[in-house]
Amino acid sequence: MAVSLFFCSEGFTIGGEPYPDLPLFLDTTTMSVHFLPTEWMIHLAVYNGRTRSAHTWRGYAYDLAQWLRFCEDRVWNWRSPMEEHLAHFRNSLEKHPARYKRKTIAKKMVVLCSFYEWAAAAGYVKTLPVSFAATVRTTSNRTLLAHLEQRRITHRRVLVPRTSTSERIPRFFAVSERQRFLAGLGDRDRLIVLWALYTGAREHELCALEVDQIPPQSHYRSGKLYRLPLRVTKGNVPGDLYVPTFLLDETYRYMKLFTRRSVARAAERRGKSVSNAIFLSRYGNGLKPDSLYRNFKKALASAGIVDGTFHDLRHTYAITMLDRLMLAARTPEARVRNPLLALKILMRHASLSSTEIYLRAREMYFDDIEHDSYEVPDVAA
Repeated sequence: MAVSLFFCSEGFTIGGEPYPDLPLFLDTTTMSVHFLPTEWMIHLAVYNGRTRSAHTWRGYAYDLAQWLRFCEDRVWNWRSPMEEHLAHFRNSLEKHPARYKRKTIAKKMVVLCSFYEWAAAAGYVKTLPVSFAATVRTTSNRTLLAHLEQRRITHRRVLVPRTSTSERIPRFFAVSERQRFLAGLGDRDRLIVLWALYTGAREHELCALEVDQIPPQSHYRSGKLYRLPLRVTKGNVPGDLYVPTFLLDETYRYMKLFTRRSVARAAERRGKSVSNAIFLSRYGNGLKPDSLYRNFKKALASAGIVDGTFHDLRHTYAITMLDRLMLAARTPEARVRNPLLALKILMRHASLSSTEIYLRAREMYFDDIEHDSYEVPDVAA
């Protein structure tokens, strides 16, 4: 058995409804579908109301595929594993060359436990390889009764490592760090990183940008920012990017004059169809988020930066923009009255509590923030 992961094309449908990017698990020795993991992906995509994003399915699929390959290497039957096998997998992650953080390991184990809990409930596995331990959880109210603690008994999965509940300050890339990793990137990846730094977009949102979304220059010449509606977002929630016009100019040149044009022509000469995505792989397909993530990590390593991820570019944008909004709010002609609410809109957060963390981060990185190149968007806040 050789487990490989594939993703459905735009034309794939279930019950007449399209489900692009749905993960499929295949045995490449027989080219047959692994029923159980693929059926779980369908359950997540079609039935589960909490996993509506293809980005979520992809993350779950990679975690599950990692476990299946771990079993394959040790000739274990993943269809009926013992809890001990799952524990060995968890322990191997702690020594993995990728140096997974404890929170990442916990997330991977939650995915595996959820998979087997679903399989047991559906009758696909006879014995659930997941045990639970009772624990007392203490919570406090954020209301007038905040001084009263509430205690309740919960059950946690033994296999899932405990993670710290203390506030984690987002990572911020200083200007000197940005200069170093930008110098090690090619034209395409450098442009994507600039989009992330100046718009706060997520990697899958950037990879989904299409050529026809870049407007003619006459549409944005009168201002310094252009409001760009997104077609792909986290959870498919409608949202906009406020893009600096200099970035649109660079993107136009990239598409029409330089790298993208060359890649597209080379793909056409080989008889390949070219994706409408702005950012292409060398074969003319749309660039995948995981490829972008790997390329950025390599650039960080080459720059001598041992920590940081692509998502930290979004954090850097948020911290810088919050400082810019707070300065702008002090002026008599201020368009923004509530900087934190304005940042919530720009970051497209569902809850203000997700945005509040940047107040503490701004204090921590205050001396490193340079905001002169960031324009304040006209948002109602």
